[in-house]
Amino acid sequence: MTTTDNYLAELDALLGGVDPAIRNGLVDGIREELAGMSAADAAQRLRELGDPAFVAASARAELPQPNTARPEDPAWYSIATVLMITIGGYVIPVLGWLVGIVMLWASKTWTVGQKVVGTLLPVVGVAVPAAIFLPAYTVSETIIDGRTIESTGGPMPWQVGLAVLLTVGAVIAWFAGWIWLLVAAERARRR
Repeated sequence: MTTTDNYLAELDALLGGVDPAIRNGLVDGIREELAGMSAADAAQRLRELGDPAFVAASARAELPQPNTARPEDPAWYSIATVLMITIGGYVIPVLGWLVGIVMLWASKTWTVGQKVVGTLLPVVGVAVPAAIFLPAYTVSETIIDGRTIESTGGPMPWQVGLAVLLTVGAVIAWFAGWIWLLVAAERARRR
């Protein structure tokens, strides 16, 4: 085998996996260029072209790259998902929220981190205010002369203020989270 044959065989092997028409076009083009040259001129031209690995890497770099963008859902799906998680539980108690969570995790638009936040948002919007208000009310039983008397104690004024402040913060975080998820879905669609 000549130096030219070795060079072209190595180049052909290094271009494995490239579209055969492109690979054959490159290898055959070099073969045709070298065909009318003397052995010394062909060797000089191969040195000018460079190592076959370099030529193969350059050829691969010029090929169109596959689309690696993350697939996304249609806009209506993202909006429906956020609505189901936000108000679905009020329209169809528990089941509406579960449908929204399933839609969220089945979505191709959001990242895993965004899906976790979307799953926890209903907890912030519902459970946090409930956890703040419920312990503030107490019921106690007192037995006087054999009779049980129940008394209900309300929260102290500072507890009410704190509960309202924390609830407003939780509701703002809740709505901000839904807006963030919708914006994230829109940004994913524009990429």
